[in-house]
Amino acid sequence: MVNDGQEIDLLEPTTLKLSDLPFDIIHEIVGKMTTFERLRTRYLFRNYCNAVETVGFNTVKFWFSRYSSKLILDDIEINYKDIGGSCDVYSSDTRKKIQGGNHLELAFGYLQSFLKSPHFKVETLFVHFSDVMRDETLEMFKTIRGLRVKNAVFENLNEYEYAQILQAFKPCKLRNITLSNFGFISLERVVHLKQWKGAKKLTAIGGSYSLPIESLFNFDDFHIDLLTFTEEDAIKIKDILTESDTFRRGIINFPNTKMKKFAKPFDTLYVDGKADLTIKANNAVFNISFGSKYFSIKKLAKF
Repeated sequence: MVNDGQEIDLLEPTTLKLSDLPFDIIHEIVGKMTTFERLRTRYLFRNYCNAVETVGFNTVKFWFSRYSSKLILDDIEINYKDIGGSCDVYSSDTRKKIQGGNHLELAFGYLQSFLKSPHFKVETLFVHFSDVMRDETLEMFKTIRGLRVKNAVFENLNEYEYAQILQAFKPCKLRNITLSNFGFISLERVVHLKQWKGAKKLTAIGGSYSLPIESLFNFDDFHIDLLTFTEEDAIKIKDILTESDTFRRGIINFPNTKMKKFAKPFDTLYVDGKADLTIKANNAVFNISFGSKYFSIKKLAKF
């Protein structure tokens, strides 16, 4: 290859790569291929795509606001920002402007190209909802089903949004659910979902939540901030411990409450000030510790 009389080494990093070519040039090249060559190229690149999606990612994060979106695939951060009638798309080493593009449609469209693939898998998917364009984003998520994701992390969603988005996940693959909010959220619509019942760990701290107390014991491990915790809840927990084989530990935080209310079901002789109890249930020993704002249960051993 010659440029201004100088020979250029095709193995040098400055060599133009196929991925650098504009779409119209690629289209022209493919247009000159025979049908057989086009089919072979399609088969080859589809296998590459499947390989990328099967290997998957450790962490995928998605944020959006009124004028911009951000997509992170492991250590690659891609930003989408609306400027005038176009969208500026840039990462650490590339930048391009898409005329007539919308940041949310472009960012989610690219994310969706992975999420909709039957080969795609990811360890952790992080989704943050902004206070704008929520309906549009939710509608996009409704088009996805069977996500092979191990850890789901959600920020700033309401009850309806949690219920809708959780259905996008494959129940047998989802193991850990993390919720984070700034206000009160009821989870009544969520607790009946297969994805909720099939997960092993729940973390719901920041904000406050309400749900049937028994629905927490679908999990082996949970940590949650509840709006209230009552003596009736403590009685239900005691009954559940006589039946559950998989539960290991749980922490419940709540507003200031008299300890005596929820200690009595576990120890009828309870006196104020005692903060630890040991009980036996379902061939296991449990430690129960509590204060005026928390209740903790931990399985110590089976016998």
